[in-house]
Amino acid sequence: MAPIISAREISKSFGGLHLLSNAIFEINEGDRIGLVGRNGTGKSTLFNIILGQEGIDMGDLAIKPGLRIGVLSQHQTRDSQRTIWDELGTSDYLEKVHDDLEALNELLADPKLYEDESYKDVLAQYNELQEEVARFDSNAYRTRAIEALKDLSFGELNMQKHIADLSGGERRKVSLGKLMALAEGLDVLLLDEPTNHLDIASIEKLEEFIHEFNGTVILTSHDRYLLDDTVDRIFEIVDSRLRVYEGDFTDYVEQKEAMDELNRKARERYSSERKKTTKMIAKMKARNRFDAQIRSKLLRMRRIKAPTDPLLDKRVVNFKFGQTEFGGRIVAQAKGLKKAFASQVLMDDVEFEVEAGDKIGLIGPNGCGKTTLLKILHGAENLDEGEIFMSRVLKIGYFDQGHLSLNPGSSLIEEMQEVVDNLHESDAKSLLGRFGFRGSMVNNKVDILSGGERARLAILKLVVSPCNLLFLDEPTNHLDIPSRQAVESAMSSYKGTVIMASHDRYFLDAVANRIFDLRGGMLTTYKGNYTEYRSLELTHPGERTSQTNEGGSGWYLVNKKFTNWANARKFQAGEIIRLRADELPDYKWELDSKHIEKTKPPE
Repeated sequence: MAPIISAREISKSFGGLHLLSNAIFEINEGDRIGLVGRNGTGKSTLFNIILGQEGIDMGDLAIKPGLRIGVLSQHQTRDSQRTIWDELGTSDYLEKVHDDLEALNELLADPKLYEDESYKDVLAQYNELQEEVARFDSNAYRTRAIEALKDLSFGELNMQKHIADLSGGERRKVSLGKLMALAEGLDVLLLDEPTNHLDIASIEKLEEFIHEFNGTVILTSHDRYLLDDTVDRIFEIVDSRLRVYEGDFTDYVEQKEAMDELNRKARERYSSERKKTTKMIAKMKARNRFDAQIRSKLLRMRRIKAPTDPLLDKRVVNFKFGQTEFGGRIVAQAKGLKKAFASQVLMDDVEFEVEAGDKIGLIGPNGCGKTTLLKILHGAENLDEGEIFMSRVLKIGYFDQGHLSLNPGSSLIEEMQEVVDNLHESDAKSLLGRFGFRGSMVNNKVDILSGGERARLAILKLVVSPCNLLFLDEPTNHLDIPSRQAVESAMSSYKGTVIMASHDRYFLDAVANRIFDLRGGMLTTYKGNYTEYRSLELTHPGERTSQTNEGGSGWYLVNKKFTNWANARKFQAGEIIRLRADELPDYKWELDSKHIEKTKPPE
């Protein structure tokens, strides 16, 4: 079967910047391709070349005639006073069809067209476009788009609300819902950073949509789980070269680590399993498919755990918590938290505890109150009701998406020396190099950095600063994959406590040891990372009936001395300890043998 898109040694430059040099690739019907590379390497430009919005400098690009391409651009639905109702009745694809019809009308109106047989091709094309217009009737299209928005948990569908008044996540869902309404009649989907601004539930709906789409999908993304779950080939752009890898994102990483040998093995494995896997996916229902993904991820978790960085290990502060008013390990405690904005209840009698060394992933749908909770804990937002108790030895650092901790007029080296006493310039350069700041870039001023570069610098400053509790609000937003890996390494090296709001499932798996799930005013806590939380949600659906699955937490008296080998902790008779319910399975023998028993809290 002939490819639907093929490139032969295509090149593209802007000024002196070479984005593509002699790129060669073929895209076949039904391919699922992940396009990866650092920010600014030309991924969006390649999309524009395929769409005909950018030309090429050299080479040959062949696209099957009549190919129907749907696009989800990286940028949100335009900022306008158009209502949601009006927006859902429009489509970039349909607008292009109408533009093409208008151009053909002009051709058909020219008598010279009919001097030879070529007019028949023009007329056939005109008829095909008319059929497209009829097939995508605006009312039926709008109805499908509204249903898609409901599937994406858009919230209250006020059709008269203006696009300009929507949040980034809501605009993204409008764009995605419009594309989902069109998808049945399309041949190719081009998805440029489709998970931007989406919460986890919406990302998983997006995965379902991609799996169910019958055509070809090409997507750019920094979401490694999306790439693992949806693509079967990887196109990587690095140093203006495009390299093709068979398999998903994990296969791609393995192949890069040992190019020749692993490349051969991955190709052999993929070739033998592709038909079987394709048939299996086609038969799976949503829950069954996610069950399979969860099992795969649970097996994979050991491989993805972020390694610590030796240099960061030497620089981060290793905090030792003494006895606090909470009995030792508890560094923060919340009781009866209530918070609402107008009629929207974000927290209703929320309670939780945070222990020293916890790496807590704070998840939930867009608008549920994750950022508000971080601000409350940080002291930047007031509660309506409730109390928060914080350890007296805490030194708090806060990462906000605006990176307000950075001084625009400082160099990168000066920013590092601001938080680390007596930091030698060579050490500052080494630390910055770990986060992708190399060469003369370390002398640049903050105000010329991109958004992703500022995020990396702000996180690095926090990790090496004298803080023992970090609040991170979407720390991996707008970061490319190497930058996300650097953040994961830093978090693994960090010895303090972290509460991080994030929609990046891979990041949560690599870093988190507890999950706080905030939705509908309730906060439910889980032991483990995101995949373990998701596995529990799938295998025990409908059990969200209380604020926490740690409701058995409490104080316990040690009757006989013992060592708990699950965590290598030693306990002496007469000691009073505090245990969470998610820890109790590790103490089953001690409970059964009466080595410990529940008691009153110490006075």
